[in-house]
Amino acid sequence: MKIDNLRAKEHINKWTNAWNDHDLMKVLSLYSDDILFSSPKVRFVFPDRQLAIQTRER
Repeated sequence: MKIDNLRAKEHINKWTNAWNDHDLMKVLSLYSDDILFSSPKVRFVFPDRQLAIQTRER
């Protein structure tokens, strides 16, 4: 899927505003329903989990 500059900038602005407003649900709403976040640092925050967490429910 190709995204033009205007659409990309609009998405970035929405994400930045939601992040700065500390609105986690709005931030997550800007991601795909099947997003999977993976990081070795997940274990520091959630010691009982693996390296990935699903950020939204299907």
